Amino acid sequence: MIYDYQRILSLRLLVWSVASILAGMVLLATGALFWRGFGLQALAWGVIDVLIGGLGLRAALARIDLPFDLNQQGKDARRLKTLLWVNTVLDVLYIALGWRLATTWSHGNPFWVGSGWGIVLQGGFLFVFDLLHALAIPRERFMPRLGLFPSPRHAAFTLEGGKGAVLMVHGFPHSPDEMRPLAEALNQRGWTTRSMLLPGFGPQFDQLFQQRYPGWVRAINSELQTLKKDHQPVVLLGFSLGGGLSLLAAGKQAPDQLILVAPFWWESNRLKDAAYLLARLVMPMDIGLNQKALFRLQRAAESAGIALQGELPEDGVKQAIHNMRVPLIFVEQFLRFSNHIRGAAGSVTSAVVIIQGQSDETVLPRRTRQLASWLPPGARLIEIPGDHFFIQRGNPHLPELIETVAQNLVEQ
Repeated sequence: MIYDYQRILSLRLLVWSVASILAGMVLLATGALFWRGFGLQALAWGVIDVLIGGLGLRAALARIDLPFDLNQQGKDARRLKTLLWVNTVLDVLYIALGWRLATTWSHGNPFWVGSGWGIVLQGGFLFVFDLLHALAIPRERFMPRLGLFPSPRHAAFTLEGGKGAVLMVHGFPHSPDEMRPLAEALNQRGWTTRSMLLPGFGPQFDQLFQQRYPGWVRAINSELQTLKKDHQPVVLLGFSLGGGLSLLAAGKQAPDQLILVAPFWWESNRLKDAAYLLARLVMPMDIGLNQKALFRLQRAAESAGIALQGELPEDGVKQAIHNMRVPLIFVEQFLRFSNHIRGAAGSVTSAVVIIQGQSDETVLPRRTRQLASWLPPGARLIEIPGDHFFIQRGNPHLPELIETVAQNLVEQ
């Protein structure tokens, strides 16, 4: 989370910098001597802060999607905190020098008086900025250890079959076991089926907040590459979140066929993205779940058949969930990968089949139709009865889903 903090800190500094530069340019062009001196300092400090903020933003973006390393993040957090405290001390010196210039060294010259007060303002802002950010260096947030997915059934598994293979990618917040009924059915029809584990899910659920979407895509590509060594054809089948991620992965490691079952993505546009980014500048680094979100999480867990057991009593589980703080950088992953969906859809070279439940309230059919319209000609969209959980054992629409997938698979 420290790299997200560094990113937001740098963006805040850049906003102040741009405002300083614009104000400085106006004052230099239209102001009296005092305001020209004041404006010169605003312009000069703004340019310097743009360079500092830009370098900080570049460094944060270079690290934000790297695999999680608690040791390295701890070192970088301490390094950033030390830098902010050093800057806080220097800011006091800037304020003192500006005060002296405005009141003594200027000898009453309006230009230098304005310059002095300009330095006081810039130093004062940076003092508050550096002090508050030094005090607010965040701790890494981990998912509470709730005892989810205790059974070995939630690990990745492979059912050996014929030469053709189907790689299956589960949805949120489940595990490879979610794909087991479909995997077993296709295996009985002669396919080798592999249900992979997305990093941070299933038995690794306590590491979920540390995952980034490029890592999920890399994991899918790695599994595809391994299957291609011994199997032909190779089909990539993703459900829900796994469907959206599989679409991105297919552009880097093209399977022979791509099957998307109720593929999840968030609708977005430039206006929404800009509004979100502005909101993040004033929001905390993590948030609690409101009652609506808690209700949806509980409903999804129940529908997915997830059992809370093992490490906490039932009351302890509920309390842990209600007290949970979710890093915004984790929530942001769903928006970030969704922003690439349209471009990925247009560049897919694999044969594509999309299967959508007609009564799905999680991935709306209209959204899936929109996604299908971005795919190259030849992509097929099939809508069948069922809600979002028609892939899970016991769902009355599971048999029809299995038949639809089986009938639309490429030939081995």
